[in-house]
Amino acid sequence: MPELCIIRCTSNFQSSGQDRLTMDISLRRGAHHASIIFNQSPKTSRLNLSVSSAPGSSASSATGYIKAGANDSDGNKFIFGSPVTFTSDLTRGLIHPTTGGTQFKTFVGYELAQTNGSINSGDAADSVRDQYLDNVSEYCKIIKA
Repeated sequence: MPELCIIRCTSNFQSSGQDRLTMDISLRRGAHHASIIFNQSPKTSRLNLSVSSAPGSSASSATGYIKAGANDSDGNKFIFGSPVTFTSDLTRGLIHPTTGGTQFKTFVGYELAQTNGSINSGDAADSVRDQYLDNVSEYCKIIKA
């Protein structure tokens, strides 16, 4: 059985067909996160990762990630993070690389709550971040059939 799946999404974000945006999403079996690499060519605007609408309460920040300030209806919290230095907008649940550039390595995950509301250590936000960082340097190659 496959352990890892990578999905590539591409788009031209100007009507002229210029400015290509590529997003590689890596999903690993058993992981509490998806790894995402954004690439744009040429650099014309800042790369951001955010929730679709402002959350009801501000997110909190920790080393390498931000986490939702309030639980969702199942008691879980979203996590956004990156191994590169990023700037966050905790009110909007948004992160972007501090130095700009044409690439942004990031992850989207969740802190899983048990039915009693507690968080197991392996499901906590720090563990999800560490799980991402343990696999961030892997090299992926396209293989033609």
